[in-house]
Amino acid sequence: MAQLEIHFLADRPDALPLVAGWLYTEWGRRDPGNSPEATAERLAAELSRDRLPIVVVAAYNGVVVGTAALKLHELRDRFPELRYWLGGVYVSAGARGQGIAGALVRHVEKLAVDRGIAVLHLQTERLDGGLYAQEGFEPLVQIEHRGLPVLVMAKALTPGADIASSMQSAQESAPASGAE
Repeated sequence: MAQLEIHFLADRPDALPLVAGWLYTEWGRRDPGNSPEATAERLAAELSRDRLPIVVVAAYNGVVVGTAALKLHELRDRFPELRYWLGGVYVSAGARGQGIAGALVRHVEKLAVDRGIAVLHLQTERLDGGLYAQEGFEPLVQIEHRGLPVLVMAKALTPGADIASSMQSAQESAPASGAE
């Protein structure tokens, strides 16, 4: 029987080159000042189980097949007031369609709740919200970032948490530049 386990990247440093490669190929190559080596160095410097960013990896039958992170900020230049983001959700092509991305999202949500975080934000190139809409994230605003349209979303993680202030901040910031 297949088994999915989620580990802190700090506990699976052997996966660091693989994860760095995924992150660089999927998003990092869009930044002209970035490189695969710089991505790996940044990840290595940030390995943590308790200090943000916290990167996790999904292992399917012992093989690392995906990653996600709990971050303090994304799109900081655009939305400096929006703290706590789900980011870097990636599942290798051969492991997609098996619920691994959803498991990573839910794991990061639990990490956030365990740290007292009430609202989690994210950005996605899926303008319909895709998986994130299925997981309960609500759209805040659509913007252009690095030349691509992206949807900024939020999810209340605790009873009584309100995403209304995130929505208002995001909408007020929408006309600003797309620099991160």
